[in-house]
Amino acid sequence: MHTEVCAMTRILNCLTLSLILWPGAVLAETQTTVPQISVPDIESQATALYQQQRYPEAFTKCKQAAELGSVACQKFLGAMYLSGQGTAQDPRQAFNWFSEAAKQGDATAQDHIGSMCFKGLGTRRNLGQALKWFTRAADQGYAPAETNLGNMYRNGWGTTRDYALALAWYAKAAMQGAVNAQDHLGMMYQRGFGAPQDYGQALAWYEKAATQGHPEAQCHLGLMYQKGWGVNQDYAQARQWFAKAAQQGFGAAEDDIGLMYFKGLGTAQDYTQALTWFHNGAVHGDAGAEVNLGYMYLYGQGVALDYQQARAWFQKAASMGNNDAKSWLARMETLTIAAPPPHGAN
Repeated sequence: MHTEVCAMTRILNCLTLSLILWPGAVLAETQTTVPQISVPDIESQATALYQQQRYPEAFTKCKQAAELGSVACQKFLGAMYLSGQGTAQDPRQAFNWFSEAAKQGDATAQDHIGSMCFKGLGTRRNLGQALKWFTRAADQGYAPAETNLGNMYRNGWGTTRDYALALAWYAKAAMQGAVNAQDHLGMMYQRGFGAPQDYGQALAWYEKAATQGHPEAQCHLGLMYQKGWGVNQDYAQARQWFAKAAQQGFGAAEDDIGLMYFKGLGTAQDYTQALTWFHNGAVHGDAGAEVNLGYMYLYGQGVALDYQQARAWFQKAASMGNNDAKSWLARMETLTIAAPPPHGAN
């Protein structure tokens, strides 16, 4: 019995010594028993918390995954910093996190970075950088970036103006169903930018976007019917498409309806109705409607003559860069206005 006890004592002593000499072996074994949460699990938790509107908790989880390299959470974190959900609004941090995702080749993040560089949001405004990031995203077939790249080439922003390239990028996005690109493509064909003028193509692309509820395309389509471009002139159809856009609060369409009443196109001439629609368009920030409203006050058409109101609306439009408004302000300074000019409103 004594021998067995001694043997057991020696075994325990050896085990004790091994724990002293090789603590890492035990630590390693202990560590392997701790459950490790995966990045996809953290992403799922962040999404669930966000959907429950528990934004600060979602932000914390999202940051955890973003720091581990999750592209989805890097973009999510950028969006939360941009909107101020779950954290203080910080465009600089938004830019940094979108950049992390963009560097990993994510097209959505690259498009966001391009937009932020274009606007100078969270970073210094840099049109060259905007063009670079839009191009990277567009080269992956990302339709919003293709549309943005078309805008850059059409306007010569950060590059030489190139209507042919603009048309090509709009076409790529339009074929994917991007309504902004479809509307822009219609405009390019209508004006003959980057391709011979083609009212048939313009009408077709405007219709594609307009039937999806795009207000600017609806307004453009209304103009095609009003002018008889590529289609039989039809004031009723024009009014219908203008009305669809106006129902969405699109100021240019409200201005167009006002002009139809002012000129008596497809309806009896009605200055009171014209004034109402010009006012609606002006309230929604359309510079053309502001000019036309100023004109109505200047000559007392559909409303009592009021130079102060006329000047105020002209000034508002002029502050948006409208040249017609600037001309009217100059005329008010130098001329005695006795009667309205024969052409009427713009």
